[in-house]
Parts: sequence; C-alpha cells; structure tokens
Amino acid sequence: MDNKNKAIIENDLILIGGGHSHLSVLKAFILNPIKGLRITLISDVYQTPYSGMLPGFIENRFTLDEILIDLYKFSSIGNFRFIKSTVKGIQGKKQLIELENRPPIHYDFLSINIGIVNDKTKIIGAEKYALTLKPISKINYSELTNKLENKTIGIIGAGPAGVEVALALKKGLLIVKFTYFVVKKAF
Repeated sequence: MDNKNKAIIENDLILIGGGHSHLSVLKAFILNPIKGLRITLISDVYQTPYSGMLPGFIENRFTLDEILIDLYKFSSIGNFRFIKSTVKGIQGKKQLIELENRPPIHYDFLSINIGIVNDKTKIIGAEKYALTLKPISKINYSELTNKLENKTIGIIGAGPAGVEVALALKKGLLIVKFTYFVVKKAF
C-alpha cells in the first residue's frame, strides 16, 4: 500500500457494547467522520436486538431477523473496527483494554455502554423460574416465544419497557392470568 494513501491514526476511540447509545455515536461518525480518529466497537455478540421492536416480536408482528441489528455490518458501513470479544478488564492508567483471547488494545477515548445485568440470586425462585430481558443482547428468544403460553406471568419492573412488554405478552400470547409487580427500592 502506498504510504500517501494510508490514513494516519492520531486517536483511538473504543466503544464497549453495542447498545443504542453507541449505535447513535457510530451513525454520527458515519455522517460526520473525524480525520485521524479510529473507532472500534467491541461487543461479545455479533447481533443485538432493537429493544423498541421487542414488544412487536413478542406480539408476533416481527420476526427475530427483523429486530436484530448486525453490529459487524453496521461497523463496516463506517469503516470502523469491530472486535467480537469479552472485555476482561480495563487498565485506566495505561489506557489498555484487556480482552478474552486477544492481546490488550490501547485507547485514547473510551465509552462503556453494556446495559444492565439482573442478579437473579436476589429474588427467591428467580434462578429457576425467571426469564430476564436484561441484558437485551442475552435474551433467550425460544424461551420468550415458545414456553410462555398458558402460563401465569409476573412482571417485575415499573418502567415504560416493562409496561410495553406486559401489554405485548398479554396481546401476543392471549394470557388470561396476569400479575404486575412494582418493586420500589428504599434508599
């Protein structure tokens, strides 16, 4: 390759996690690239669901393929690096990210958007019976669509997403018995 045509990398921006915020960041850089900035998306999955379409998937309005975002393809549109790996650690002083089965990579700027992880051990029976929707990239779709019919379903969570999923479950699965829990945490 001719050195004149080789882009000079002045800074590395690393985005850990393929959530909506990072997809918006990538879109912004596709529309307005910054010369000398190399962008890398690190995710432990190749595809992530668009959460706004999850209720429609539950109602059978969308197929699984229709709600999934291909992170590799999205990254390649903007000529961004995509690394499928799990982050094992961050060395802030050295500005290094430790990855599973890969050498560490350097960053100048770092953004972390990995979502929430539910701890099922905190609720009695949850490990055996609960189906969690967070992190969204780890949803068990066959369990979500095939094992819920004719079940009594309880929803824990009071946010808009919890309400949308509850309504989608009721409509999509024709659930007769429905319980909705609101858990408030006292500080």
